[in-house]
Amino acid sequence: MPPASLTASFSAFPQHITSPVAFVNWTQVSYEFHAAAFAMFTDASPAQYSIITSSAYTGAILPMVPLYPNYTYTLTFQGPRFRCGDVKNQTLVSEALIIKPPKAGFGATPFNATTPSPSLPLSSIPPESRYDLWFYTPTRNFSCETWNVTYTANFSFANGEQNIAVTDVRFDNRFGPGPEVDTNMCFYDWCGYRGWYRAITSLLTGYVYMGGATGDVTMSTNILQTTLVGCPEMNPTVDLTGITAVDCPAQSLEAAVELLSENATLSFFSAVPSM
Repeated sequence: MPPASLTASFSAFPQHITSPVAFVNWTQVSYEFHAAAFAMFTDASPAQYSIITSSAYTGAILPMVPLYPNYTYTLTFQGPRFRCGDVKNQTLVSEALIIKPPKAGFGATPFNATTPSPSLPLSSIPPESRYDLWFYTPTRNFSCETWNVTYTANFSFANGEQNIAVTDVRFDNRFGPGPEVDTNMCFYDWCGYRGWYRAITSLLTGYVYMGGATGDVTMSTNILQTTLVGCPEMNPTVDLTGITAVDCPAQSLEAAVELLSENATLSFFSAVPSM
């Protein structure tokens, strides 16, 4: 056989196979509870705090363990997400939730975020607002509602490197107690969502305040440790605290909060089935 009469080369072609993939079942997400009180919700689980904190601090979706080096699939699933916009109930925010400088007298509060206070009677908080989050900055006040969302996302892995792209978000209903539901009991995905809300708001709530004769700065928030510190609404806080800002993950703080909440939900796929 003469030289070079045979050649060999590699070629790649798509292959469709049936394979199980990670899926977050919110009814099985662990949470802290009183065992003697019929699984009464008390707090998010350590796993929920770990997942959401890691995602918020890195500004990314936590990596999953790939099934194969190269593959892709599309998945439709439900999960929680914030939906942010103009404050709809000014009276509730200004009176019941007291979103104002935490100290009386002269001072500056470039950032303040709050949720409904546990000390307030539930009758003073509309059911649809019990899982909201309110932000105050010198340039923009806005609120974020907790929604049950249907996501459609493409999951792809190239040489083991993950890429998740959300292609559709459908806002199904606001998360909140119904008239027939005891807010301390856990039905269906109830406590999985409540834990998500408790963990994510623990990072974003609090205030930054400067006051007193010496201009002392007091901080009671972990938002400065996330990528949200780089958003334009946070510039007065950055100037006041001297924190080195990073790039904002979105064009505004409210859009960045929405993205952070979406990344937090998608990061739960990295923990399946250990939750």
